[in-house]
Amino acid sequence: MAKKRINGEGTVWYVASEKRYRAQYPAGGKRRTISGKTRREVELKLRDALAKRDTNTLEKSRKDSDTVGEFLLFWVSAKTPGWQFKTIERVNLDINKFIIPEIDSSNAVT
Repeated sequence: MAKKRINGEGTVWYVASEKRYRAQYPAGGKRRTISGKTRREVELKLRDALAKRDTNTLEKSRKDSDTVGEFLLFWVSAKTPGWQFKTIERVNLDINKFIIPEIDSSNAVT
């Protein structure tokens, strides 16, 4: 008989059409999904994600962004590890000085 999981522990299953394993777990009132090629890989990712969730160090997911401006800032933070400092500085300047103010002004009701 299979082991019963407790609430919040997550679940792992195999998706035959994609030939991949998936896992879901609750975090912040929403379900997060993890996928991988092997069950062991997904279980390790799930264990790591649950530990981060329990210590409140889980990164914000892309779907959690409420506005385009917040998404852009999230995107830059996700993409910047391989970028040079000047590139990061320039992209942040462009987003904060030009893109976000333009979006905010176009949404203003007149």
